[in-house]
Amino acid sequence: MIMNAMTRNVIIVGAGPAGLGQALALKRAGIPDVLILDARGIGASFRAWPQETRLLTPSFPSQAYGCPDLNSVFPEASPADRFVCEHISGPQYADWLNQEARRAGLDVACPVHVKAVDREDGLFELDTDQGMFRCRVLVWATGEFFFPSRHEYPGAELCVHYADVKSWRDCEGDQLLVIGGAESGIDAACNLIALGKKVTVLDRGGAWMEEQGDPSLVLSPHTRTRFRAALDSGRLRMVPDVSVVRVGDHGDGFRVYGQDGQSFACDGPPISCIGFVGGASQIRDLWAWRNGQVLLTPEDESTLTPGLFLAGPQVRQPGEIFCFIYKFRTRFDIVCHAISQRLRENESVPHLESFASHASGV
Repeated sequence: MIMNAMTRNVIIVGAGPAGLGQALALKRAGIPDVLILDARGIGASFRAWPQETRLLTPSFPSQAYGCPDLNSVFPEASPADRFVCEHISGPQYADWLNQEARRAGLDVACPVHVKAVDREDGLFELDTDQGMFRCRVLVWATGEFFFPSRHEYPGAELCVHYADVKSWRDCEGDQLLVIGGAESGIDAACNLIALGKKVTVLDRGGAWMEEQGDPSLVLSPHTRTRFRAALDSGRLRMVPDVSVVRVGDHGDGFRVYGQDGQSFACDGPPISCIGFVGGASQIRDLWAWRNGQVLLTPEDESTLTPGLFLAGPQVRQPGEIFCFIYKFRTRFDIVCHAISQRLRENESVPHLESFASHASGV
């Protein structure tokens, strides 16, 4: 039974690595009364991944040297210790998050679906399917995977989005089209090539072309290695500078049309790998936006709504993209200090300790 009558200091919406990691950082900083809400359960987005998908960053138990596993948001723990492999699956990672959340004693309530958020008299009011929750500070950490980007060009409904795939074995056809050539598109292509399919990848630019750079902008080393092997198969065709404007069903297959009259045929539904709009869109009116990105203060607080913070892969700061776990976890301490400051306006909060100090055993 969920008890929701009281007002909490902090509510975090989302029980993935961003929400759990931020909650642990707040707990270790001595900030009391932190509650996590999630509509589906701890690590649910990872359980929804295609069966063949693996974490891009390798897991390695290096915390004894003060360097947490790249995929860890619990500084003293590593998924590699449990699964003894580097690139673990989504369900494995979700199991590990559940294990560590219980071990850390985090307060998680689920399933709780947040339907609307309002702010009145300095308090956030969360209308949920389990009643009303109130808090002084709200952290939005609902991630990206459950919020896919779906273009509205004619025929878009004929495509299968990456987020809808349960296993690449389920994809019909032998000659397939993938729309989007970034991480998810190349992952889709590599998995389909491994199943013996012929694949054509269409992309507006050509994200696969740059060999070096920030993994948030070019292919990660793990994906790049698999991509080269797929190219060597002779069954992968890459086509840059194609903006899709229409998809048609021709009875015995499908045809994807580009902006300049180009067209490409496939015998199974086209696979859309054009990314995700992200969970911040659930409460769109509480953020300021620019070019599809949430505008944040240097402390990851909404520039429009005081007391509202963003955590996870949607966080952007000038010149920085935080779409990997090892990146967005660097923001936990920054958010902790900002939340502490806000709560101190009303009551005393103990001295803060950092994620980094716990990771190094200080």
